[in-house]
Amino acid sequence: MRVKVTLDVNVPLKRRMKLRRTTGEEGFWAMFKYEFLPTFYFICRILGHSEKFCLKRFDTLADQIIQPYGAWVRAQPRRRHHLIRSQWLQNGDDDESEYSAGTITGVNRQQSPINLL
Repeated sequence: MRVKVTLDVNVPLKRRMKLRRTTGEEGFWAMFKYEFLPTFYFICRILGHSEKFCLKRFDTLADQIIQPYGAWVRAQPRRRHHLIRSQWLQNGDDDESEYSAGTITGVNRQQSPINLL
């Protein structure tokens, strides 16, 4: 399931959250993955900076740093279906049709409607 939400970029990203059912039944844990994740440091979980600029990294001893996130937090991008919007590309007619680009018009697709000379 994909859900679009608004996030505060100053708060660490969540890996999971327990969701309650409205029927009163026991809830369940939802694991999160993020699409279009910008620069993100896996240790502090804050958006907008990397390892080189993380204050938490410099305040913690190297052997005490725990990396709660990894590349698995990034969701696979969805394949987008692009529609062909130009009518002459959709119907495939090769006979004479008129098309325009601004104020320049042409009649035959075999010739360019723009003369550069």
